[in-house]
Amino acid sequence: MCVIQPSLTDSRIDDQGEFNGGFGYHVVAIPNTNSKGTFLYLLGTGGTPYDPDNQDYQAKNVIQEAVAKGYLAIVLAYANGNGGTIGDLCAAQPGTRNCTGYAHQEIIYGEDVSTVVSVDEPNSVMYRLDALHDFLKANLPTTFAFPAALSGPEINWPQMRLGGHSQGGGNAGTIAQDLRVQQLCYFASPADYLESRNSVSSVAWIEDIFITPTSLMRGVVHVNDDYYAGIAVNYDTLGMIQSTNETAPNNSWVALTQAVSNPHGAVVTEEQFSYARTWACFEDAPLVLAKVLQVSPRAAPLGAQVTITGTNLESTRHVYFNGLEVPFIINSNTQLTATVETLENTGLVSVYTRQGGMVSTDLSFTVSPVVTSLTPTTGPVGTITTITGTGFMGTTGVRFNGVAVPFTVVSDSQLTARITSGTNTGTLSVTTAAGTAETNLKFKVLAALTGFTPDSGPVGTVITLTGTGFTEAIKVSVGLVDVSSFTINSDTRITATVAPETPAGFVRVTIPVGIATASVEKFTVITAPKITSFSPAAGLVGTVVTVKGSDFVGTTQVLLNGAPTSFDVRSSTSIGMTVPTGATTGRITVINAAGSATSTTNFQVYPKPVVTSFTPTTGPVGTQMTITGSGFTGATDVSVGYEAVSSFQVNSDTRITATISPGIDQGLIRVTNPVTTGTSADSFTVIQPPVLNSFSPLVGIVGTTVKLNGAELGTTTRVTFNGVTATFTITSGTQVQAVVPVGATTGTITLTNPAGSVTSTMSFGVYAVPVISEFSPTTGPVGTVVTITGSGFNGTTGVTFARNAVRSFTVNSNTKITATVADDTNTGSIRVSNPVGTAVSAEEFTVIDPPTLTSVNPTAGLVGDTVTLAGTNLGTTTRVTFNGVSATFTINSSTRVKAVVPVGATTGPVVLTNPGGNATLPSFGVYPLPVVTSFTPTSGPVGTVVTITGSGFTGADQVSFGYDDAASFTVNSDTQVTATVAVGTPTGLVRVYNPAAAGVSSTSFTVK
Repeated sequence: MCVIQPSLTDSRIDDQGEFNGGFGYHVVAIPNTNSKGTFLYLLGTGGTPYDPDNQDYQAKNVIQEAVAKGYLAIVLAYANGNGGTIGDLCAAQPGTRNCTGYAHQEIIYGEDVSTVVSVDEPNSVMYRLDALHDFLKANLPTTFAFPAALSGPEINWPQMRLGGHSQGGGNAGTIAQDLRVQQLCYFASPADYLESRNSVSSVAWIEDIFITPTSLMRGVVHVNDDYYAGIAVNYDTLGMIQSTNETAPNNSWVALTQAVSNPHGAVVTEEQFSYARTWACFEDAPLVLAKVLQVSPRAAPLGAQVTITGTNLESTRHVYFNGLEVPFIINSNTQLTATVETLENTGLVSVYTRQGGMVSTDLSFTVSPVVTSLTPTTGPVGTITTITGTGFMGTTGVRFNGVAVPFTVVSDSQLTARITSGTNTGTLSVTTAAGTAETNLKFKVLAALTGFTPDSGPVGTVITLTGTGFTEAIKVSVGLVDVSSFTINSDTRITATVAPETPAGFVRVTIPVGIATASVEKFTVITAPKITSFSPAAGLVGTVVTVKGSDFVGTTQVLLNGAPTSFDVRSSTSIGMTVPTGATTGRITVINAAGSATSTTNFQVYPKPVVTSFTPTTGPVGTQMTITGSGFTGATDVSVGYEAVSSFQVNSDTRITATISPGIDQGLIRVTNPVTTGTSADSFTVIQPPVLNSFSPLVGIVGTTVKLNGAELGTTTRVTFNGVTATFTITSGTQVQAVVPVGATTGTITLTNPAGSVTSTMSFGVYAVPVISEFSPTTGPVGTVVTITGSGFNGTTGVTFARNAVRSFTVNSNTKITATVADDTNTGSIRVSNPVGTAVSAEEFTVIDPPTLTSVNPTAGLVGDTVTLAGTNLGTTTRVTFNGVSATFTINSSTRVKAVVPVGATTGPVVLTNPGGNATLPSFGVYPLPVVTSFTPTSGPVGTVVTITGSGFTGADQVSFGYDDAASFTVNSDTQVTATVAVGTPTGLVRVYNPAAAGVSSTSFTVK
């Protein structure tokens, strides 16, 4: 035997843990001779294949028995939990019927499906086994003969024997449920079950289909096992049968009865039960297969009972028709009865038994059709009728009274059929591969008119009618007027003669039952046409002329001045006629089979004017232009860009002279006659004086590019800035870009073209970019007036200190500005701006902010005491006063100043001053040092009133005898205090206190 640390097979695998890790090391045992096969064993809850601390093989009995039988044995260390069985964990979740099934799934595959265990994929059984397999392939000698289950790149499960104890048996069963294995042995398992007051039942996963058939499963359990009842129920659910012989098992599972101390574990640990383990795992179990021999009937409608006969059917758990489960009854080991439940049951019949697994056959069943309704039940040939029912998929024929008709399968419950010519009135049948559904439903075929020819003609025209059901016809009419006569040529053909006074209308055939069938189209009775008007009265070749009149239906020809035209009869009162190529002015004629009509006036045909050239192509208002081309005779208008010229003269069919009128800008030359317009390919341009609407920017320095916007700028010849000529570029007809020239000064801009000049209404400001050379003073509080010197200050629009606008500023000259520092200004650079730029000082102006005081410590003291003042902006302090008396001080930082209480100071406010202002604390107490010179009496009992004399007693707030406070005291004056000795007061010195200090007697008061 060899042991393998799991993490060596894959670094993602844990070596220790609960449900999220493994336990101990893998054990692999190889027989001395070539292996017969492979045996995989899964231990129960908390099981350890090999414990490296105790050097113990927990499954040594099973390993030895496997090797003895010639099997390579693997005992897998996996996440089998040492915190309790999954049965116990699931018991805490009542109502979750498949809780244990989900737990097994997560342990085996590492899928997050369980709420009671947590196993990731690298610590799942499948991942660990694959990693161990790869490790063995990589580390065993290349000459090692791997058994069939391990010889390939992946596990070959049909060649794998599988076993498990307790919870491990449930995990092994989960594998066998999904994969076919060679054989499966359960030891004291599966132990997953549900327990009620009086009975136990299987959990959901044990009741599901197993890919490994029951006949390849064997089980061993002790009768005194606490889980015996549940395990026995599971064996019964699986279809396993108990052996009647304990020592020589003769069926699927054996119950052990020999007395042992631990019945649940004894099945895998006790030597005396070795025979049972060997029988269960290593003696081949016969594969008992069911067989389906016959299905009868092979076709039947919904709800039918179908008999399935075969062998070994007694353990049947499921029956499938076309893969869909159907209800069934086990009649005997050789017969089942199944019920057809759905139209989708057409297909192969399959049986699943616990002993033999899924048995698929080549025997199929077909759900035969049922017809329930037909609609409509009457109609002519060609009628589409809908047939409803069931089992119509695969329909091969639909017949009415035995005559086949075309049909379409819409769904399994609906067909549509078309009644054909020759179909006899009669009953309906539907045929599929499953059989024929005969019905008493009938369809009545009616007469039908499908067409007639010709579709128009004068009175006396013979019409030929086609259709079906004509044999019994008793009347034929056109527009409700009976024909002069008709002849029934056959059941599908009638000839009829149009009678006088017949209007246009539908053709009808009437049969004896009183049902008349009408044509879809109308027959038109042709009469001689009449023309009342036409529009337009003139036009070009290709013009569509609308001719109005009556009786135009049936028109065969339309002429213009005798020439044929193409035409469209829009209605009996309207025709659209197209003027043909080569047409000339003349009258319009309409002709039909009954006669003709001619207009009383001519239609005027005009050619389309063509402009080939004109000269000149540009010029001012009043320019005379010569236009050449063709089709100018009859011209009624000449325009430039849709604006009419002042005057024009048609010199010939190919030449016109025209004068450009005011208001014309530019555009194509257009020559118009009464029906159309001819247009030139190029435009004539009228030169206009320039228009200047705006310019930007409004100010700038020499060299600045200024955009001039307006109109008629495309012919600009000159631009000046306050009379100084500038270089410029024409960018479009509405914009010119000019550069401010050297020598330019603030003033208007003038723009000139050949037609005139225009001057701006606003001045353009010519400025220099400002420059700051110095300023004074360089520091000061808000309100300080600062003088700034430099250049380019004319036109200054703004002055800022640290980007904060000043309170006010004055431009004294082009080189000097005075500015007043505004409130809320911070220390920073000075900026001077004009419309073309901004100057920034090299140095910063430092703003001295007013101080603030937040505290004084201490809040009272003697003359000469040092006091700490705290606040902000204290670094520039220039004075400190105590109730108006100046004090000496030291600046420690911008937030701390230390001051000495000055001689003459009295209680009152403390004021701190810097160049930016004052800060005040409301009060500081200045007290003298109390002095005790004498007291009387010098001794006495508790309650004695003692008179104390001295100085500095004003403001005294405490009197004590030997550090014990007096019972009470009164300040009589600055030189006298009276105090009463309190209970418990010891003999001691007399003290008088004020908020700043204490005066002490030189002798003690004695308490008697």
